[in-house]
Amino acid sequence: GGGKYLAPGASKVVVPVEGPRNEGALAVIIDSKKTPFYHTMNLLQMICNALKIDANITPNRGHWEFAVKYLKRLECFPIYGDRQDSTVILNSLTNSSGNDTTMEYHGKQVSIVHYLEQRYKVQIRFSHWPLA
Repeated sequence: GGGKYLAPGASKVVVPVEGPRNEGALAVIIDSKKTPFYHTMNLLQMICNALKIDANITPNRGHWEFAVKYLKRLECFPIYGDRQDSTVILNSLTNSSGNDTTMEYHGKQVSIVHYLEQRYKVQIRFSHWPLA
């Protein structure tokens, strides 16, 4: 549940093994397993579904702490810019919203939301949430 599914797969490893006469040989170990994956979905939608809240609310510290644990080492595909075919591994969230987190852009301080909207020509719908 929670937007996850199990996919069959295998892990493979080559290890050296020794027999009774200490003669080394290589062995291939193949282990079948099922790995959990998330269905393709919007990151904020995934977090809100897990928290059972609506994205239009202003998140509190408890929401932030849950979301940080939830997305630790989560592999995502961005939907903007020129990196749509490569993954980004998330590790944390900003401590403040996209509106309140700033950076220098063309010699002046601007919000990350302003930067993303100018640079990638996108509209940020939930700028009151922290950034991943």
